[in-house]
Amino acid sequence: MMSEPANDRKGVPEGFSPKERPDILAQAESAFLGFAAYKNILYKITYIRLNGSFKLLALPNAGLGPFENIGLFCEKFKPNLPNTTGKDVGVGMYTNLVGDKYDYYFGQQVTSLDVIPDGLVGIDTHTKNFAVMMFIANTMHELVGDETGPGDAMQTAGEYIKTVWLPEHRDIAITDENGDCGKVIVDGKIYHTGTFEVYSEEYQAGGAPAMCFYIPLKEESLR
Repeated sequence: MMSEPANDRKGVPEGFSPKERPDILAQAESAFLGFAAYKNILYKITYIRLNGSFKLLALPNAGLGPFENIGLFCEKFKPNLPNTTGKDVGVGMYTNLVGDKYDYYFGQQVTSLDVIPDGLVGIDTHTKNFAVMMFIANTMHELVGDETGPGDAMQTAGEYIKTVWLPEHRDIAITDENGDCGKVIVDGKIYHTGTFEVYSEEYQAGGAPAMCFYIPLKEESLR
């Protein structure tokens, strides 16, 4: 069996043949300089250090239908949310305490938790340093998914973090006892979470749907 010519593999992620190359990757060398390809996404990772810890006001999904808290938060709470950053920065976060029991929080980044509206939860991640993985997909549905679960691009990005990035950066990542996710404190309880989903108009790259995963890093990691 003849192997594919080397030049036919240019820009094609591992696991794909040239004919299967995802549409979004065709734009990689022109519109999205600085991005790399992994399966069906384009991505780049940067590192940031905030002046204060990352905080958010969020609505839990407990007692609601799948991801119903997103629409409810945006309609009921977002218009009058206190202490916003001045930017529209939506945040989603899965958390779990025991086994496979988890909740999904959705809210917005804020500068202070001095005022917490009834019905919302104030979350202080106690973290200033983050690795930010920005990734791009072909469509918004492919990026974020729907009420049945996350989009293919989100799953691919999560896979990259867990199987490629994290094994090489365990010395700087905040992880739990299993070594694969971070921890945040909600109402005095320790919750385990992997990454924070961050949505902002600033993350729309060249008109393509994009979002970020924020990966919590240790305090001394970016000194």
